[in-house]
Amino acid sequence: RINKKIGYVGTLHSFLFRQLKKQCMNLVLLPEDDAIDLLKRLAKQINLWTKSTKKLSELRRTWSSRERKGESLDRGEDRLRSLFLSNMQAMECVDYDGILDYGLSGIESGMICGEVKHLLVDEFQDSSDLDVEIYQSMPCKTRFYVGDPRQAIYGFRGGNVENMYEYVDHSGFDIHELNENYRSVEEICSFSNSVADSAFQPMSSAIGNSDSAIMVLPMEDEMEELHFIANKTKHYLE
Repeated sequence: RINKKIGYVGTLHSFLFRQLKKQCMNLVLLPEDDAIDLLKRLAKQINLWTKSTKKLSELRRTWSSRERKGESLDRGEDRLRSLFLSNMQAMECVDYDGILDYGLSGIESGMICGEVKHLLVDEFQDSSDLDVEIYQSMPCKTRFYVGDPRQAIYGFRGGNVENMYEYVDHSGFDIHELNENYRSVEEICSFSNSVADSAFQPMSSAIGNSDSAIMVLPMEDEMEELHFIANKTKHYLE
């Protein structure tokens, strides 16, 4: 319903994939696991045995950024990249990371995204360098970024919270800080302020105080944390 009234609402990947489909109707999104399997088969084919699944995934994700920075791949990595991209092209497929690569190229060439007038990005703190480059390349009249650097959780996918600090320091954007918290009590806000980055103003609670104390406990693993939360919840329900 929102899409019909104000425009497209969705992830950056889904938006760019729709745009790319307009240029190539047969384009298919290859699932990430299948893309990794293809990388593994090709790596084996050229005797690039040293690359684990994790390393191959990380390598794939850095191809475009390293190319834009003028960094060269070693001979084996460059051959793997060429084989992977040629196989994907032959299958008329694009993988998750490739959506952003081809999307940026399409924007810079003027082939896609020309109709975007206004851009609103949520969870901006989790944007990767490539995401930000795409946002900046879109020919928009206005840009509105919303995010909280305290909640950056996608570093493993290339999210770079420093992008948000860069905007605050150098962008010339109007900055509006929302420091009144309607979700957490004052004790939680105060504790969060004590461990948060000092670059941003502290939060205050709109809810008020609570009688509950905050506990900071070391946990060996996720299972121990799960048992603790379950037992604590059970205690409160009894």
